[in-house]
Amino acid sequence: MVGDANSGVAASADGRINVATAATVVGDANSGVAASADGRINVATAATVVGDGNSGVTADADGSVNVVTAATAVFDGNQAISATAVGDTNIATAATVVGNANNGVAAGADGSLNIATAATVVGADNGGVVAGSSGDTNIATAATVVGDRNAGVLASSQGCAILRRPRRWWVMTM
Repeated sequence: MVGDANSGVAASADGRINVATAATVVGDANSGVAASADGRINVATAATVVGDGNSGVTADADGSVNVVTAATAVFDGNQAISATAVGDTNIATAATVVGNANNGVAAGADGSLNIATAATVVGADNGGVVAGSSGDTNIATAATVVGDRNAGVLASSQGCAILRRPRRWWVMTM
């Protein structure tokens, strides 16, 4: 969709295998841009916004295997950009914002194996950048901010995992 002040832009897929479920908006002051996939295998579930003052940009995948669940916002003053993957295996769950004065950038993965859960912000005056993964094995959970005056940057990984084996020692996180 291209335009301003739209609400409820959604793409949804509910099947055994869902590939390329996407909601995309180019414009300002849009709300409720959501992509969701609910199936055994979900590949490339994405909500993307390019514009200022957008809210509720969410990507959600719920299945046994979720690959590339992404919420992305570009420009300023966007709120509640979140990507969530829930399943046995979650790979590349990412919430990404490029711009200033954005709030509520969150990436969350909940499953047995979570790989590359990332919340990333490039810009100034952003708040609430959170990446969290919860499961038996969590690899590369990262909250990254580049810019000035950003607040509330948190990366959290809960579970027990062997991340790497440097020489003779096993490294585990709880």
